[in-house]
Amino acid sequence: MIIWKELKKIRQYMDKRDDKRKLIGAVAGGIISENVIKYAQKKELFVIEQTGDSVAIAAMPQGFKAREW
Repeated sequence: MIIWKELKKIRQYMDKRDDKRKLIGAVAGGIISENVIKYAQKKELFVIEQTGDSVAIAAMPQGFKAREW
């Protein structure tokens, strides 16, 4: 998954600078099908979806834990 490769690069950059903050991945979209939401959450990513004039984090399944880098 491309987002994991990019987050890994950012994590390596931060580690070189002794930056200990944690990164949490997310994907976003205007119209997202339910199967895409489930797939992203299975890969431990937050899903940000459009809600009218704003955005919100999609409902997370019981026990969901986002992956940290």
